[in-house]
Amino acid sequence: LLFSWRAHPGGVTAALAADAHSRRVFSLGSDGTLRAWSAASPSPADTDAQASLAAALPRLTVVESVSLLALTWNVGQARPPPGSPFWGALADLASGADLAVACLQEIEMGGSSVALAAAREAVLPSSNERGNATAQWWAAALQAALGGPGAWARVGLRQLSGMLVLVYARVHLAPAVGDVRTAAVPTGVLGVGGNKGGVAVSCSVHRRRLAAVCSHLAAHQGAVRARNANWAAIARGLAFDGKAWYEAGGGEEGGGGGGGSAPSGRRGSATAAAAPPAPSRGRWEDSSSSDDDGPLSSDEWGGGGTHNPASPKPEEGPGLAACHAVVWGGDFNYRVDLPYEAAVAGAASGDLSSLLAADQLGRARAAGAAFVGF
Repeated sequence: LLFSWRAHPGGVTAALAADAHSRRVFSLGSDGTLRAWSAASPSPADTDAQASLAAALPRLTVVESVSLLALTWNVGQARPPPGSPFWGALADLASGADLAVACLQEIEMGGSSVALAAAREAVLPSSNERGNATAQWWAAALQAALGGPGAWARVGLRQLSGMLVLVYARVHLAPAVGDVRTAAVPTGVLGVGGNKGGVAVSCSVHRRRLAAVCSHLAAHQGAVRARNANWAAIARGLAFDGKAWYEAGGGEEGGGGGGGSAPSGRRGSATAAAAPPAPSRGRWEDSSSSDDDGPLSSDEWGGGGTHNPASPKPEEGPGLAACHAVVWGGDFNYRVDLPYEAAVAGAASGDLSSLLAADQLGRARAAGAAFVGF
């Protein structure tokens, strides 16, 4: 029973028994969630206890809206120099934001980077939560551009070879941020290389769970099925096991300023946002499954299909289905299915309808083959 029922996706920090007449127990999760249970839980009385708590919530809670800035960029191993307009533009965009998410791809490339990342992931995954020197440069430089550690705190970082996702929060929001976790799913070389795949940071903000996902999907014009399969593998396989806990005092999850010089970066990429369904334990499926297995519904995020012994187990950590909101950015690599000359002519004439009709990502979404629910 203890293995099949869990009160909270994270740890329980406190529990309080109510009066003997009501026979209810209230539990406080490490992510700030508060739940009420029958003292004999799990039992049908849980529904009554949850209904009582829901009725009392308007008196116990305050609703607060937060704004989020999302950045995604394939930097091609380049770093913007200190005088680049990029830094000023980022500061302007962040002026009205409470949270900031940065999804970077190709911060480094090459076989040695992929091999080292795979070794770290197998032996010491926490090292990919700290990031190597390149990841730390980006983390510090972005924090400095946002306004510095006095205004913005780093919530979490996750790297896998050239992919890097960073989450920052305004200092005033720090008390409302907690239960920071990370995850990674490689889909690149031989199905395990970190040159392609996804990395993610998840945290609770005002008792609502947010996930920030950065992915780099399969390249080349005709690789639509491979891109769809990459997305499904990431959506199924992300299990937030890593405990990159938020540290208000600084340290590795509260890094300082930045700087540096290098040639400016190149092309941008795409971001998407979704509100998944209510948290569900669901079932878990092998994250290496291909798109031949059929579309992935939004209620399968974090585990769909039948359990495979090689895939993550539910007790290892919640997946995307446990999140109230997901921000997904990256170099998705979907293209326009038109001859080059026709695509250029359509863009030059402003004929966006013909370009959108031939957009591979739009077609994949319409078919339910990728980014279901976004």
